[in-house]
Amino acid sequence: MADPADGDYQEEHAGQEQPAENTPQAAADRKVVDDALDDFELISSVESEQRRREDAALEFEGVQVWSQDAKDNRAEQTDDSTGQTIPARPTIEINLTEMRVQQITGEARQARLGLSVQPRAGLANTKQSDYYRGLMRSVQSESGAGEVRLWALDRAVKCGRGAYRLDVRYTNDGDQTTDPEGVFDLDIVIDRILDQSTVYWDPYSVCADRRDATVCIITDWISEKERKRRWPAKPIIPSAGAFESDNHPWFAIDADKNKRCRIATVYRVLFSDEHAVHHPKLGVVGPMSLEKLPQPIQDAIASKHPGLRHRIIPKRRVMQYIIDGSQVLEQDPWLGRYIPVVPVTGKEYNIKGKRSWKGVVENLMDLNRAYAVTISSAVEMAASMPRAPYLMYAGQDSGFEDMWDDSPIKAYTRLYVNRLDVEGQPAPFPERQNLEPAIQGALVLARTLKDDIGTVSGNVDPTSRALNPNAHSGKAIDLLQQQGAAGTSNFVDNLATVSMPQEGRIFIDLAPRVYDRPGRRLGIMGEDHDDEISIILKTPFVRDKDGNPVPVPCPTCQGQGVVAPPRSVTNWFPVSQTCSACQGLKQATRENMPETYNHQPVEYVDLSDGQFKVIAEIGRNYQTKQEEAMNAMSQLATAAPPLVPIYADLWVRSMGFSGSTEIADRIKAQNPHAKDDGKAQSVPPEFQAKFQELQQQHQQAMQQLQQATQALQTDAVKTAGAKEMLGMKLEAASNLEHIKQQFKLMEEEASGKAVAEVEQMRGSLKTMAEESAQRHEILLEMLTARHAMDRDLLKAETTIAAAEEAAKVKDKALFYEERARIGVDAIPPKDQTPQGGA
Repeated sequence: MADPADGDYQEEHAGQEQPAENTPQAAADRKVVDDALDDFELISSVESEQRRREDAALEFEGVQVWSQDAKDNRAEQTDDSTGQTIPARPTIEINLTEMRVQQITGEARQARLGLSVQPRAGLANTKQSDYYRGLMRSVQSESGAGEVRLWALDRAVKCGRGAYRLDVRYTNDGDQTTDPEGVFDLDIVIDRILDQSTVYWDPYSVCADRRDATVCIITDWISEKERKRRWPAKPIIPSAGAFESDNHPWFAIDADKNKRCRIATVYRVLFSDEHAVHHPKLGVVGPMSLEKLPQPIQDAIASKHPGLRHRIIPKRRVMQYIIDGSQVLEQDPWLGRYIPVVPVTGKEYNIKGKRSWKGVVENLMDLNRAYAVTISSAVEMAASMPRAPYLMYAGQDSGFEDMWDDSPIKAYTRLYVNRLDVEGQPAPFPERQNLEPAIQGALVLARTLKDDIGTVSGNVDPTSRALNPNAHSGKAIDLLQQQGAAGTSNFVDNLATVSMPQEGRIFIDLAPRVYDRPGRRLGIMGEDHDDEISIILKTPFVRDKDGNPVPVPCPTCQGQGVVAPPRSVTNWFPVSQTCSACQGLKQATRENMPETYNHQPVEYVDLSDGQFKVIAEIGRNYQTKQEEAMNAMSQLATAAPPLVPIYADLWVRSMGFSGSTEIADRIKAQNPHAKDDGKAQSVPPEFQAKFQELQQQHQQAMQQLQQATQALQTDAVKTAGAKEMLGMKLEAASNLEHIKQQFKLMEEEASGKAVAEVEQMRGSLKTMAEESAQRHEILLEMLTARHAMDRDLLKAETTIAAAEEAAKVKDKALFYEERARIGVDAIPPKDQTPQGGA
């Protein structure tokens, strides 16, 4: 496909007119073909031994254990010297390597590997990475990425190498669309390569994930008829020796005289230099090509200006060519900067500078063949073992020959024998001779070979993993399973740590160039793969009540697309003009979008914003995760029962029985500890704002009630009269009544919204109302009790004071009477207080 930035007209189909041979384009095409043929021949030569061993391992595991020569030698033959027919010897096929391969790929299948992205610190935000992650999930799900990776891993386990690739396809090929611009939209897909032996990598690349490779060739054989159908404007130009034999590398013919052509897709990395310059006076300039740099900078580079810092940065781009061995059929710039082919490797070796790969089959071939030969020999011995003969003297079976001949196959109740032999001498009864061939030794050898296969392959025999749990502890069985996984973990580890990160790098580099049309809607898959939201690319949007994205109208023209200039003396009837902010599209742009619209934060998604890193996720199957969740929550409930109400909804949801989701939703609605799960909000923003405001009022009322309660515990209320006490009661009642009215309004507004968020708010409102009423009743009871107690205390204090006063008066009278009796002094007046007291 063509890069739209080029600005030139490009065909949207493959067929193009063949240019004249003397044009510069023809010379460039010829060079492309020659370079591709040279690379193909070089790679084939360098990897010839590696590919021979790969083919042998694949044939052994998937076709037959016995080589064709061995089977021919054990087939029925005729002795050249005697002319006698030598019967065929058994060749029993017992493939012990297949289950080893399935065991390793099964572990990868259970791991449920997936790709995810995380924002680089300070270079991207979490919201953007969430959308990136959801888009990656969607692409993986729609492409069946799990099976694609396992197909490549299966070959890597067998013979050491596999591969798959990323590609782009038109979104609406063959589908009807209501969006005219969507006809040219592209999607990223993850494709498997059916015959992975047709992938030819740059022999000079060093990295395990081939990120440094400069060329990759993928070939495929198609019929001559299909070749003409797909490229009708490109006639076949056969090379020397074409269509003469089956071993021609590009134009071959099979045994049935059917012509076929090899089509090669060539990914080639091209480099161009960009210059980054730091000039002492002009600052940093670039990176850009040398001819685009300002002239003073070019002059400074040429003269090597003192203090000038100059760096050459190689910029890479990838070209995609399709050739047939003689001409270029298609050529297009690839949208990304990485070759979109992902290698999957097994065990890699570098011996004396020669690089090679190996799977588990190659090391097991000899052992498996020896096992098959041993079992076949044991069967041959058992089949050729003669019937146990009877040992008797001549003449003992005279007259009874047929009976003795049929005795091995007929159940006679008695056998007759002559007492005398041919010489008339008495003879003993016949004795049967039991001959035991050496089968037991062959079986012992076969068992030993089978154990050696498990040792060499590095994993435990599957039969050992299925041990009787009554005979072994569960811990022992778990250790056996861990031992088997550890012995072959390098294959799955290579997929998770080498191949998939490279796939993620290709995806992150490719996605901003594929998903770049402003206004395009994309489906973003959630973490559980059953919830999906939609976003709009490069267009500000908010969400409606159903969670669907809605473009924000342009604030300059208010979504009209045109702006009417104000009237003036010279222009009484101004003509509306296209809005310069949105260019008539009626939608807000990134430059003029508001922060909020309809009380919602405005979102803007551009996949080219920020930098991200790729991680490989290991997820287990649903059954395993469900069992682990149930066990963990059960243990938590036993250890801390008070915490159960906090996560009861999650516990019920994880049980997975019919109706568990509905029950969990109802529990969650009554749980004040439940938090938003991050999904699209279906509650109106104004409802959310009112709810938050009411929460703040409730908190303030609770603080006031607490302050009043604390005041009751002190002496402050002792000095308060009835008026102050009544004021406190009225204020508390007013606050409670206000909160109750707000609760009622919120309940009425929420009654028509049957969504989980509103149900959760409704539960919180009920809790706050009950809490407020409870605290208010406690306050009133405390106020009433304290007032009564203070009133009774005041009465008691008054009585005590009166009694004390009466006692004082009585004591005074007695004092003065006693003084008068003894004649100390005269009785003073009643209002005179004696000095010193009584």
